[in-house]
Amino acid sequence: MSTSMNTLEISNLGSSDERIAARRQRAEAKLKQDKAGIRGTEEIACALLRQCVFVGCLLEWSNGKEEAEGKKTKKDDTAEQISLGKEQYAKSVAELERFRTETWEELTSIRVRFDDQENQRRIVEENNRLDRYEAAGLDGSVEALQIEAVTSGRKNAAIEMKWADLLNMDIPQELNDQLQFQKIACGDIIKPSSQEDCDFLWSKDRRIDDFKAELKNKDEEYIKMLKQQSVDITTLISKMREQYHALRQHYEKELEDIEQAFEDERKEMLQKNKAEIEALFEKRRQMEENEFLERRQERERGFQQQIEELRTDNADGYNKCKIALEKGIQELEQHLEKMVATYLLNKEKLEYNLQVLSERNKEHTAIQSSYKNRLNRLRETLNTLMGRYNTLDQKYKTHNHELTEEYKRLTKQFKDLQEKFQHFEQADEKKFREVWEMNEAEVRGLMTKVLEADRLLHEQQLGHEWVPPKEELLQQELDTFSESGTTTGKSTALESAEMGQSDSGKFSATKVKKVLDLIKEETQFLLDMKATPLLEVRIATSDMEAQDGTLIPRLASMVNRAYGYRRISEHDVRSRVAMGDGGGCANRVLHLAFRDSQLVGCCSSTIQPPFTCCGCGHWGLMVVDPAAQGSGVASALAVAAEQRLARAGCVAVQIEYQFTVGDEFCERLRGWYEGQLGFRCLTGAPSAVTGFVFATSGYVLLAAHIAVRDQLAELPPEQRDVLQIDALLRYIGVEGQQDVDLLVQVFYRGQEEDDEALMVEPDDVLQLLKDFIEEKENMRIADVAPDKKKKARTQQLGSESEADRKARRRREERKFWERMGHVIPDMNFRVWKALDVFLKRYYDLLQKRSKAIDSAVCALIACVPVTMQKQNEELKALLDQYLGSKVNEELQVPSDTESSCSHKESPKVSDEAFPLQLPM
Repeated sequence: MSTSMNTLEISNLGSSDERIAARRQRAEAKLKQDKAGIRGTEEIACALLRQCVFVGCLLEWSNGKEEAEGKKTKKDDTAEQISLGKEQYAKSVAELERFRTETWEELTSIRVRFDDQENQRRIVEENNRLDRYEAAGLDGSVEALQIEAVTSGRKNAAIEMKWADLLNMDIPQELNDQLQFQKIACGDIIKPSSQEDCDFLWSKDRRIDDFKAELKNKDEEYIKMLKQQSVDITTLISKMREQYHALRQHYEKELEDIEQAFEDERKEMLQKNKAEIEALFEKRRQMEENEFLERRQERERGFQQQIEELRTDNADGYNKCKIALEKGIQELEQHLEKMVATYLLNKEKLEYNLQVLSERNKEHTAIQSSYKNRLNRLRETLNTLMGRYNTLDQKYKTHNHELTEEYKRLTKQFKDLQEKFQHFEQADEKKFREVWEMNEAEVRGLMTKVLEADRLLHEQQLGHEWVPPKEELLQQELDTFSESGTTTGKSTALESAEMGQSDSGKFSATKVKKVLDLIKEETQFLLDMKATPLLEVRIATSDMEAQDGTLIPRLASMVNRAYGYRRISEHDVRSRVAMGDGGGCANRVLHLAFRDSQLVGCCSSTIQPPFTCCGCGHWGLMVVDPAAQGSGVASALAVAAEQRLARAGCVAVQIEYQFTVGDEFCERLRGWYEGQLGFRCLTGAPSAVTGFVFATSGYVLLAAHIAVRDQLAELPPEQRDVLQIDALLRYIGVEGQQDVDLLVQVFYRGQEEDDEALMVEPDDVLQLLKDFIEEKENMRIADVAPDKKKKARTQQLGSESEADRKARRRREERKFWERMGHVIPDMNFRVWKALDVFLKRYYDLLQKRSKAIDSAVCALIACVPVTMQKQNEELKALLDQYLGSKVNEELQVPSDTESSCSHKESPKVSDEAFPLQLPM
């Protein structure tokens, strides 16, 4: 039952027990609320009291601190005096405690009175209950109630038992009789039929009325009690409010008194401290005045001494200055006398010049009058000449008109002649074009066949990726029939410039020599000219390991130190060293570089690795000790490795080097390998940040380098430099004077024309060479592009004669057919030659093997018994029977097809040689 039910809801309840329980719960809820209100008021009061106590403790602590300081400053005070704030705090605490006790006793009296009234009510209620019980026991009402309960229970049980029998009856009449009997029995229970039962029922009604009257009295009493409790609670709350306000006022008043006491105490203490501080300041001021006076006197004595010293010094300086000034005055007087004499001399000169100018003025006046007379005579001559000019002008105008008419007539005749010439020229041009197109189609067909052959050689024979020439180069046509009459994209001025510069370059010999010297110094590593004679390269073997037990650890340490991480282990090094026991003919060896018997580098070379095509060697693991880098060790190792590959018959070489994206040295190295020496990365441009790059080239790179180096070793120094420069220029693609001029122009780019100094850093030489090759390639492309410079060509046609135009046209036609005949680069021709040499060697080797096999077969046939030949014939018959079986038709690839394919691919073997394959 909810405790928030009001009086109306309680009165509407069905039973009296529920109403009593609801009223009891409501009363308990009100008591709890009242107690909570009292407790809240008490908590507020306690909080205020705690606040006051805290303030008092704080003040007491501050007073104690001040008293302790006072004890330190005044050690002669033996008795401690109580301060005003502390005294007022004690009085306020006592007064508040007294008032709190009074208010608490007043509130407690209300609760005590209520508890006493409740106790008296419970005593009276208990007495009444006992009286009712005794009265009921005397008149036997209790026993009657028990008998009534037993009798009613028996009747109800009898009726309930008969209900089960009624369910088993099937005859409606009997069922109706039994139902009527049950109805009468139920009516007897409700309305008794006998007099005794009526009396008993009447007693029950009377007791019910008594109980109702008692309940009504209890309800009225309970309502009165609730009203009294409500009045008491209201009184209690009002008193609590009054006490709360009174207690708050008392606390505020006492707090103000405490604050006022502390303020008074603070003022008194401030006055005492102020007086003491003023006394101390007065004492300090007197001490400072005496000290200041003494210091002032000391300073005055020092200043007087300094003044005396300054007077002495200044007197000497004054005397010296006076002597110097007097001497200067004498010199100035002498200079003044000299200037006066000079001024007199200048005055005489000026007077003489004035007389001379006066005479000249007279002469000029006479000359001016003569010029005026001459001017008049010239005017008369001008008038005469003007009349003569007008006469001749009229005469020449008439003659000019006659010549104009003659020119028009000749122009008309020239146009007629020009039309006839154009007609015949177009006819000749048409025939020439037909012949040209026929020859060009034939040449392009041959060019396509050559490119297809080059592609087949690269892809099928060499196993390299074939890079076709640019599409625009193959599709270009000669601009023979353009408006300008030229056949290529070059203008007449450019052709003339090229012809003029073909014999002698446009740069001075000094500039060319500086560029060539710089290139020779920075690219000598191409010819291995910096390898020192003390450097020795040998193939590592197990004997070297046995002689030097520290060779393997030193080699592994050098490799890992050069790479910056653990690139190889000692076990791998030992296995690579053991591969060189076969000598220079071994497939894979490790080259070691020694300088003064000290290991400075290593490099591995493989004649035929499993990951390259036939005839392509490989070298890698190029390592140079960090202390020996830049001294030609790497060049010597590369030369030794490629010499071995060249002697083994390799026509191509593959290299392996570590590449880091963004690293300047790696980018330059890759640009040199791929752009200059013809290497091509097998996987395209390196995409990983750091990794190994495998690049291949179509020929052994250092074969020509070795030949040049051998030639240089036998020549004197002067001829050696010339041959070296020539080899280097050929390597970078310089073919004529035009290429030399372009090379010098690239190196002197950004400098003045008359500046002979070369402002190029040695580290930029390789990049400039790369720029030169790119620019040369761009010029070559522009040379065969007829539509690139047509505008510039048209602007210069007016200054070109017919003979020059025809000569230029013949030159351009010759260049066109030369370009058509050189569609394959020279490097590819060198690859073809190397491939031809290798294939011839391979063919000779196959011929030798074929002859050896034939001789071995003939020798073995004579030793084969007859029984084995019979077995072979039987086996051949079985194989033919198997191949002719119908089961082969159900296979995806019949056996006879496979046999025919295998026979086409394999070389022919005679029937006599076939039995030799069975025992194997």
